Amino acid sequence: MKLHFSAYGGGDKTLIILHGLLGSERNWYSVAKKLSVHFRLLIPDQRNHGVSPHDDDHSILSMRRDLEEFIADHKVDRFYLLGHSMGGHVAMNYAFAHPEDVRALIVEDIAPRSYDTGLIEILRAMNHVDLSKFTEKKQVEAALAPEIKSQAVRSFVITNLVREKDHLFWRVNLPALMKFTAEEITRFRSYETDHYNGPTLFIGGEKSYYKLSNDAEVIKRHFPHAEIKMIENAGHWIHHEAVDEFCDVILNFLNSVK
Repeated sequence: MKLHFSAYGGGDKTLIILHGLLGSERNWYSVAKKLSVHFRLLIPDQRNHGVSPHDDDHSILSMRRDLEEFIADHKVDRFYLLGHSMGGHVAMNYAFAHPEDVRALIVEDIAPRSYDTGLIEILRAMNHVDLSKFTEKKQVEAALAPEIKSQAVRSFVITNLVREKDHLFWRVNLPALMKFTAEEITRFRSYETDHYNGPTLFIGGEKSYYKLSNDAEVIKRHFPHAEIKMIENAGHWIHHEAVDEFCDVILNFLNSVK
């Protein structure tokens, strides 16, 4: 699958960033602005997100294969890889399969294990809204409020709402993402043979419901050289909630990589 992407910066050090569920390359502009001073950044929209194509198959494996095609198309050789949440699972899976390609791995607020269906409530709330009844994004945001209590999360969700003439629609493939959240992420697993021995950094939000600091044992099992850094005043979307500290942590880590 040919993915839409944005590129920033230049030089001989490439950092590929994979967004999370309901994200897109647009959500990474603030990070890209800071990191592109030091690296060439490539940030694709993953399948069923942003401007990239839709497909019924939405799985870690299918997204890893998209990444393999993306890397081949752009002739990227030895790169840094960063993934957030769903994108973190894809990044870990790629590092397991192609460790020789990855100079260093950064994973934001996700561990190499399965999770419950927490985010499916957000997708269901989106699916429950009859967009034909509304003409303005703020009306849709208000309609989401009974099921999505957090204003910050609603604002994030609304970034996926687009207008075509007089109609509003979700640009993500909701049915495929609902199936992924209900099935794929609940049975995701890293096998005993899955290892990446390169430099690895896990960044967790202290306020996140993912509680990354509790997963040190499973992280070390698959990433023996991993560091875990917790950001005190951030939740799950660290790159948005604490962008300066997030970028500083990344730069310090990558500058330490030989």
